[in-house]
Amino acid sequence: MRRSLGACRVCWPPRRRGRGRRILGLAVAVWMALAGPGRAQAPTTLEVRVRTEAGTPLAGAVVRARRGEVVAAEARTGTDGLARLVDLPTGSLAIEVQAPGYRPARATVRLAAGASRRLEVTLRPEIVEVAPLAVRAPRGAAQERRRFEEEAGTTVRALTGPELKLLPGLGEADLLRAIEVLPGVVATSDLGAAYHVRGGAADENLVLLDGFPILHPFHLGGVFSVFQSDAVAQAELLSGGFGAEYGGRTASVLRVESRAAGRPGWEAAGGVSLLASRVALWGTLPATARNPLGGQGGSVLLAARRSYVDVVLRPFTPAPYAFTDGQGLLTVPLPAGHALQLVGYAGEDGLDLSAFDPEVVPRLRWRWGNRVAGLRWTRGAWSAWIGRSAFDNALRFLDVEGARFGSGLVSERAGVRWEGERGPWRARVGAEAERLHSFLQAEAGGTEFGNRRDGGTDVAAYLQLSGALGAWRLDPGLRLERWHAGAAVRGRVSPRLAVKRYWGTGERRGAAKLSVGRLTQTIHSLRNEDFPLSIDSWIPADSVVPVRRVWAVAAGVEQYWGDRLYAALELYGRRARGVTEFNLNDDPSDRTDDLLYGDAWAHGADLFVRRRTARTQASVSLSYLWARRRLPDPLRPPEEAARVVFPPPYDRRWDVDATWQGHLGRGWELGLRWTYGSGLPYTRPIAQVVDWSLDLQRGRHWLRRPPVSIGDSLPLLVVIGPRGGARYPPYHRLDLTVRRTLERRWGTLVPYLQILNVYNRRNVLVYFYRYDRSPPTRSGLTMFPFLPTLGVDLRWGRPQGEGQSR
Repeated sequence: MRRSLGACRVCWPPRRRGRGRRILGLAVAVWMALAGPGRAQAPTTLEVRVRTEAGTPLAGAVVRARRGEVVAAEARTGTDGLARLVDLPTGSLAIEVQAPGYRPARATVRLAAGASRRLEVTLRPEIVEVAPLAVRAPRGAAQERRRFEEEAGTTVRALTGPELKLLPGLGEADLLRAIEVLPGVVATSDLGAAYHVRGGAADENLVLLDGFPILHPFHLGGVFSVFQSDAVAQAELLSGGFGAEYGGRTASVLRVESRAAGRPGWEAAGGVSLLASRVALWGTLPATARNPLGGQGGSVLLAARRSYVDVVLRPFTPAPYAFTDGQGLLTVPLPAGHALQLVGYAGEDGLDLSAFDPEVVPRLRWRWGNRVAGLRWTRGAWSAWIGRSAFDNALRFLDVEGARFGSGLVSERAGVRWEGERGPWRARVGAEAERLHSFLQAEAGGTEFGNRRDGGTDVAAYLQLSGALGAWRLDPGLRLERWHAGAAVRGRVSPRLAVKRYWGTGERRGAAKLSVGRLTQTIHSLRNEDFPLSIDSWIPADSVVPVRRVWAVAAGVEQYWGDRLYAALELYGRRARGVTEFNLNDDPSDRTDDLLYGDAWAHGADLFVRRRTARTQASVSLSYLWARRRLPDPLRPPEEAARVVFPPPYDRRWDVDATWQGHLGRGWELGLRWTYGSGLPYTRPIAQVVDWSLDLQRGRHWLRRPPVSIGDSLPLLVVIGPRGGARYPPYHRLDLTVRRTLERRWGTLVPYLQILNVYNRRNVLVYFYRYDRSPPTRSGLTMFPFLPTLGVDLRWGRPQGEGQSR
């Protein structure tokens, strides 16, 4: 603990360093006092960590504590393989661990009153003959249930790999399009996979791949995501109440976990879709690879994806666009409880119009992409990591001399964390540092319109507590941060507090919860959210650009009726300061006016109901959102300092998503999704006027540019209405996925059909107004029409021993 307190010397500006010390010291003192002998007897607890023979954590395993025939407690392991049994009786207990496809494990432990112990269990694969019926463990539901029991305020929704396959996407399963079915998530168009959570902007979402951030998780300007469905084991969306260990973004955290080998042997999966061809390979690490490291097992994942349209069309005509993805994960358990994990991702998009007629389209070359590399070490309660994430894009116009535009962001981070228990309290204490580098470049014809390079260092220390006090759970947290960018030094205090009150026992268990917290963000995107397709360009906070600060509060109730039925209702509100927007009237020679600064607020409600049976799963989410922003009006002179209040482009008042997934027998599977959204705001042109100029000497008006002919050559100005004052018609659409699994000697073949917009709803993307015609006309573009696509998924190679009889 002394190290954490000492680290705060670099987490706080000098004039407030003493205050930061006192706040963190007070929090630690409160924790130790609450856990001290003056409190009531702490509950008896047992933590069981379950691993496979390959050394990887096993999620979804059932852990039971028995005394004779009576089950004293039961829990499921999460993605980290950890299950926690609380309020256990003292004395000797029999511990049973079971998981589908593995031999059960049993152990006996003896617990003293108030004791807290940890048990390590390794499960070995079980070789059995089973009927053709496929049974899938509800891994995502198990993770949600574990968080329900162990965290007071976190709002989490999980999606597993099999669930992703049955949620319709654009040609193939897509993670970022799939999370649109979750409550509180708003997507503004079919063309973009960018999403908004509970009134936050798209740049307020933190996306983590195995714990390391992906800065721009999209291909083709946002049409689809960078994640391969074959390589995804599970994804969790944390939309509220997350603890002090999360920083850097203020709306949500999307945690994507890569697939890992669960048993000895190798497997592979792949497929061909409308978008791309892909392949993923995962399995246990060979002895020749792990022995030099001293490894005692281990697993590896390698995945790649590439679009193929350009290759197919190359002999006939130029195909301007292509993208590639590569992803890897290596996990190596080492002696004495050490473990290493190496994470990597690289993806690139390319748009090449150099071979086209410049009279038809501008000739250009455009390249953008992500790169991620990270290393994590764990041993017992300790973990440490170091990583680097980068995104950059470069655009060059070939017919304009020296026309180059580009931007990029690099994030270099490192951190350490300790997690342990004292009495009824569990603590997570950590420190981390992040170095940000960004650049923006614009030049043409020898003239440089912009060339800014920014950077800064963010250092943070945090303490997150979680304690079970009878029927109550209390999760207080504190995060101290210091941002240093040039001469700008800014310290932030981010307290977090969540309270939960449980009722019921066993499978029928519910709770009411309340969470409040302060979150901050030091990076801003220049993305124009009025356009469905765009690429992030980032600017960090400095002496002019503010740090975004958000206060968020949420309250709700949730109830489980066994594993079959779950329902949750949550109300929320948020207030943000330091909100930014790109200034359309900026002076290229003045770097201080690139952005407009203001504030924002939002409130809403989310209702989520899910029902599971042995063969089906259905869910309904209903969301209400009211959001507003207040920013200077870029159409008025700066000296007037006029501010306008308007709804942001994602202010969708009502949003409904209903899904159904089922196994129909004989290998057939069906997935349905129906979505409805009330109209989104837009700014409507209300008139066009001729651009006359006033001649004060002659006392008359005259045209700035004499027209050659009457008609469109007249210089016209557009008069626009209130910002966001009009709304598009409501949006709704039905999508479906049909899959058929065919068993073969070498593996499985799964052809599938996806149909977007089954009943061909003409959802409006944008309107065009012509007031120079009599009468004025309105036309528009619509989003995806009825769009069927075909594809095939493959899976071959079985783990060692699978499919054999005993």
